[in-house]
Amino acid sequence: MTFASALFDGKLVSKETLDLMSQTVGMGNGGAWGLGGGVGEVAGHKTFEMSGGDMGYHDYSIGTADGKFIVTALVNTEEGNVKSPSLAALRYISQQIESK
Repeated sequence: MTFASALFDGKLVSKETLDLMSQTVGMGNGGAWGLGGGVGEVAGHKTFEMSGGDMGYHDYSIGTADGKFIVTALVNTEEGNVKSPSLAALRYISQQIESK
């Protein structure tokens, strides 16, 4: 979460660099890819996503390009779906906050 927050809040790279990273440069694995992560849209927000893992765990982070919303999931297994619940959480959070 610290890494994702720094990335989307402009502390790790500039907003301009994140915008470049978020531009679609190719397609594969069921989605669009930017420079270093997946790109897409959730609840009307342009998003940038990253995932990783090793023996015994995997993780997934997604945030809106404006840094307003970030969701990070980590599971202590090599199995399991972290992407779908993260996307659902991002949709829910953004809709709840923006409806107020």
